[in-house]
Amino acid sequence: MLHLPLVSIIITNYNYSRYVIGCLESIARQTYRPLECIVIDDKSTDNSVKVIEKFISGYPAEAGISFRLLKQKKNSGQLAGFMRGIREAKGVFITFVDADDILLPDFINIHVQVHFATNVALTCSRHIEIDENDEIQSCFSLISEETRQALEFSFSPDNYEM
Repeated sequence: MLHLPLVSIIITNYNYSRYVIGCLESIARQTYRPLECIVIDDKSTDNSVKVIEKFISGYPAEAGISFRLLKQKKNSGQLAGFMRGIREAKGVFITFVDADDILLPDFINIHVQVHFATNVALTCSRHIEIDENDEIQSCFSLISEETRQALEFSFSPDNYEM
């Protein structure tokens, strides 16, 4: 039987109780399995921890995704949270997510496919910016073809005065 590699999703959270459930739900909807999701709470002062604990306790263990909450003893910043997540991760692949991000259902599946089909060490993706009402604000990324064309983006030395 073929076993796909475990993917670890590391979420950093600090006072994002309003958004973190949307993030966790988007991870629960991923089409790829197996997944582990490690949420690092950076000593939030809002009710984030309770919200995350409630979500995790209600998530079925047999669904192919394990969720864990790790609480920082002191507020240490996002990088410290990601570093702790890396130390705790068991996956072959790791992805980093902010607590206010929402992943499309095939996000992990597509990234893993790219790793299998190519010889790359890192993948990245475009993003869609949404506001607090889930309304799309922008679909552009500085690395997107649309943006490069719109800005006539070029690194040619001819475009700069010397």
